[in-house]
Amino acid sequence: MYGRSSLESCINRSFGVSNMKRRTFLCVGIWFMLSLPVASVAQSTDPLVPTSRVEDARVGPLAMVTIISDNPVATKRFYQGAMDMAAKDYELRGQSALAMANQLGLTPRSRLLFSMFTRPGLPQATKVRVVYVDSGTDQARPNHNSEYLGPLSLGFPVRAIEARAAMLSAFGNPATAGVTTLNLSRSDGSPYAVKEAHFKGPDGVLSLAIDRGDMQAVGAIDPAFDIGGPAYSGMIVSDTKAMDGFLADVMGFEKRRDVELASSGPNGGLGLPSGTRFQFQQWFAPGSATGYFVVMRYLNAGKIRPITLVGRSRGIIRYSFHTNRLNEVVSSARRANYAMAFTSRKAYPEDIKARSAVVLKGPDGIEFEFLQGQ
Repeated sequence: MYGRSSLESCINRSFGVSNMKRRTFLCVGIWFMLSLPVASVAQSTDPLVPTSRVEDARVGPLAMVTIISDNPVATKRFYQGAMDMAAKDYELRGQSALAMANQLGLTPRSRLLFSMFTRPGLPQATKVRVVYVDSGTDQARPNHNSEYLGPLSLGFPVRAIEARAAMLSAFGNPATAGVTTLNLSRSDGSPYAVKEAHFKGPDGVLSLAIDRGDMQAVGAIDPAFDIGGPAYSGMIVSDTKAMDGFLADVMGFEKRRDVELASSGPNGGLGLPSGTRFQFQQWFAPGSATGYFVVMRYLNAGKIRPITLVGRSRGIIRYSFHTNRLNEVVSSARRANYAMAFTSRKAYPEDIKARSAVVLKGPDGIEFEFLQGQ
């Protein structure tokens, strides 16, 4: 049973804890759940609020995003400095380095450096693992071009978005189109507005700050910094039906929004041609209100032709999840003929606990990793 709810967020966002710690987290989760304002989830008009149960989740929310980078200084300046995440550095040597390089599809090496970025105090926030390669490695999205297929972005929940935008600008990452407003609809049809700002992060990763005002935030926010860790990742796909099949049938995720939106033009956050229309979906683990996917597909192919990424380049290369039902994931993937590879325990440092793991290549070659057990 995995899913991100108030009750189990601490358990599910940790990479492995003892039974005693698990009981402690469970109690904290119960306290947190009881401290929330009394409201019927089933009656909520907010499409991000789950009506499903954690018990129904085959796979938990997005646990970790892996990024390839050739610039540790720029990486830490952005995630640790501008985004207020904590950083821990790792160095693997010998067989461990070779195993991890092989597992990530990198050239063999006897020494591998990477950093893990986390949101202290918010263990349910998605972790960011940045693996460092030699300088000069191609970037998957030159100039943060959103016309390419594949992983595109990370979204961070914030309050006081204007202040956060000013802070990122001071770090050398100004918002591409300032603070913009996205007009959306609740499940009852009533409108609401979301403020967002797009920033060009290192290695072609587009990073968004999301301020939902008085609506439920897309993830927990640290009140000391008015920001949380990554709450979702966006991707561009060629076929939403194929991705629907993977996310729903293999992972057991549920779709809570499926709408058509239009680009605000080259000066907008995505920098797309004026009039570009795209399908916009949001996919969650059952019972979860964060750690989700935004899936986008361009609709007017005459104006934009997505470019397929080739090879292992800098940028987001993999999504990781926890599950206690790995056999179900594997069986569903085999029925759908998705390529998979079981991975070596040596490919993970000690604080990433996984008794067994499998990597699947989903639609458009996007990689998904599933970790089970300690």
